[in-house]
Amino acid sequence: MDAAAYWHEKLCNLRRYRNGHGYAPHKSLFILAFFDLVENGMASKGTFELTPELVSRFSDCADVVAHRRTQPVRVIYHFFHLRREGFWRILDKAGRPTDEPRQARYAEVAPEFLAVARDPVFCRKARDFLIGTYFEPEDRAALYALCALQPPDSGPQEPIAT
Repeated sequence: MDAAAYWHEKLCNLRRYRNGHGYAPHKSLFILAFFDLVENGMASKGTFELTPELVSRFSDCADVVAHRRTQPVRVIYHFFHLRREGFWRILDKAGRPTDEPRQARYAEVAPEFLAVARDPVFCRKARDFLIGTYFEPEDRAALYALCALQPPDSGPQEPIAT
């Protein structure tokens, strides 16, 4: 399996919290914000910091679904919990691995994921897939606009891996 297909499979199988209101969309939102980070060159060395800019971008995306959530969104948990999905490893302020959310400051991105995230074609298809798969139809238009994407024609989502 090539890298694009492997990471497509990871995106297809995000583990999401479920409560009486449905599935939490926050991991997908954080990955959308991460793709922006990559496009802006802020993860070029394979690590990125939980900066106010990243928190702001995540919050912009989270505002789209806030009306359906019962609790406030805390970015640190989604940043932290994506480590279990294999996208990155969490580091503390000294650059050491940590399993404590409160100590999380940086992420060391899996090199293969960073490589596919740098590919504009993969990134566009991944955003289309995430928005079309993990969000309610009434939220999709706002997310496409935030990601500067043209919404696809209705129908099944195009696979990320080609």
